[in-house]
Amino acid sequence: MSYNYIRNESKENAFMGAPYWYGTIGYEYSISQIVEDLNVNILAQGIFQRIHYEEEVSSTNFNHIFQEASMLRVEFSYQNSYRLILSHIYDYKIKHYLFQPEFEANVIDGLSLGLRADIMEGPIESLWGKFSNNRIQFRAKYHF
Repeated sequence: MSYNYIRNESKENAFMGAPYWYGTIGYEYSISQIVEDLNVNILAQGIFQRIHYEEEVSSTNFNHIFQEASMLRVEFSYQNSYRLILSHIYDYKIKHYLFQPEFEANVIDGLSLGLRADIMEGPIESLWGKFSNNRIQFRAKYHF
């Protein structure tokens, strides 16, 4: 658990100079050898922010993306050869989310191939609503 108080002295933007509290609370749990060589890792977090400013603060400012959010990440790995990762972040105050399913396979020694989708949605004034750009990514990595 972490909780921090930030006081900025920015003159460029009124709310950037406003003090705010932010914090996270989370839990991580790993299960090894659940079935043969299948391992599972679970990470859950709550993300909170309180801004001392009279007006509503937009999530498009990177200091205030998550204001009342939860995050869940579940990773399944098998024999260090395959990984399936499911990540989800949802902000309850702004009502926007990001969902990222990802699959990675080690094809040969040093070469891994991956496929990931970014699925995001929210109101147009939110970060993921404004930049709603659902996409699929293919990745090839070679370690030498």
